[in-house]
Amino acid sequence: MSVRGAIVVAALTCLFAAGVWLHVDGLNGPDYWEWGWLRLANTGAIVLGFAIAALPALAALFVRNKKAAVALAAISAMSLQFAAASLFGGMPMRMRVTSLVYDAANTSYYTAALQVLELQQRHPEIALVKNYDRFIGFFPMHARTKPLLPVALFVGLLRLFRAEAPLAIAALLALLTGASIVALFAALRRIVDDDTAFIACVVFALMPSLAIFFPQIDVTYALFTCGVLATWPRALQGSKIAAAIFGLVFFAMSLTSYALLVIGIFCVLLALSNLRQALIAGSIALGVFAAAYLLFDLATGYPVLATFQAALRQQREILPFLHRPYPRSIPFDLLDFALGMGWAPLLAALLYVARRERTTVTPIVLAGLLTPPIVALTGLLQAETSRVWIFLMPFVALAAALELVRWRPAGRLLVAASMVVVTIALFANMRFLWPLRPRPFPPIPATAFR
Repeated sequence: MSVRGAIVVAALTCLFAAGVWLHVDGLNGPDYWEWGWLRLANTGAIVLGFAIAALPALAALFVRNKKAAVALAAISAMSLQFAAASLFGGMPMRMRVTSLVYDAANTSYYTAALQVLELQQRHPEIALVKNYDRFIGFFPMHARTKPLLPVALFVGLLRLFRAEAPLAIAALLALLTGASIVALFAALRRIVDDDTAFIACVVFALMPSLAIFFPQIDVTYALFTCGVLATWPRALQGSKIAAAIFGLVFFAMSLTSYALLVIGIFCVLLALSNLRQALIAGSIALGVFAAAYLLFDLATGYPVLATFQAALRQQREILPFLHRPYPRSIPFDLLDFALGMGWAPLLAALLYVARRERTTVTPIVLAGLLTPPIVALTGLLQAETSRVWIFLMPFVALAAALELVRWRPAGRLLVAASMVVVTIALFANMRFLWPLRPRPFPPIPATAFR
């Protein structure tokens, strides 16, 4: 079965990649949100560059030392990102990264950070943290609906690196991506055996989204998923320490992106397997979460509720300009999610589910696999799901790894290589990030803080 399964998964994955090369309508999304077709001329360099970048992860499949193998997978994840930054139409990496970071439509946190620094040059008495709810309405794009941490991070990097800040941002995001591979292994080895945990890391490292959306901050969000996987299952087993740490993980998530909180669907689904312990663990986590915010408020004056309300207002203002028809968006959100994963992991995960095995890890796998469809059905995070749902991809990587661990090494290699083929096809044929002409950002009026 492993040989046949590998051939079927790899063949279907490569069929999808062929459709991308042929620009088959529909593969690039629905009419209300399409990834534009393109045809990069430097195909040979793209194939060679991505193949070399993926080589450490592919070689890791044959390395016995699991720590060394995970390190190789992390190196591949980062190398694929820099390959994507270096091979776009022959554009030098520095120019590509800088143009993407400068553009408010791609990484709006950098533009928001520039606005903050410009205002503070005129009025140094206006602090960012305690006035964040009033800052947020003047920010562009994504920063208008996000909490403090991303903008504060970019402000710090701008202060520290100045003109070299775009490259510093890219380097930090790549390092955090590599860290998410290591963190995934650390989290999963408490749930499954080391072999399965490692294969999940390779699968996740080779998912196209981590490369094609670099240097957007979304590529780092799986770190929070790893934190949830490392703590919530253990909290449901009675660990009070894990429950407390889980509360801190959610605190950090809520300071980074409100969208990340949909991972609570996974937590609720998993809690259904042990409701009594879930009430105890949830109470501990909620107490730690509230205490963390109380201490943060006392230390910095951060307006938690006012910022959340301001973000909701901004979201309501933005939504009328976003044509995302519901419920029509449901299947297309799931299709775009599969595209971002490179299709093969989803196919392998479905093969595992088809076995209908019941083990101690089954509730975690099912809760993880059910979360993306529920998010799609609720319409909470619509469109661009190959980017926006990156933090949900480790759930599919786990299910895929539980299937692939049964296969021979050659079968795993075949499936992993097919994912690289998809990444190459997507990068060379679809436009995911396109820097627009830099626009001058409007200065924030000081009167808004009086």
